[in-house]
Amino acid sequence: MAASTTSPPDRSFRVVAPVIALCWLAVFFDGMDVNIYGATMPHLLADESLGSLPRRPAPSAVGPPSAC
Repeated sequence: MAASTTSPPDRSFRVVAPVIALCWLAVFFDGMDVNIYGATMPHLLADESLGSLPRRPAPSAVGPPSAC
């Protein structure tokens, strides 16, 4: 029985380029939101009118009790 050899499907650049561009756009916008959060969160946390005050750390279960 002879094995048939078939050539791979012809994928032109016109077919592959939009897929690659879409993947890079997804990577770009995924990283962009991290940059925006990193730039705006310190300012949002510093604004006292929003009511987001930093919390005191919870007392540790390990070690001597502190005077909280």
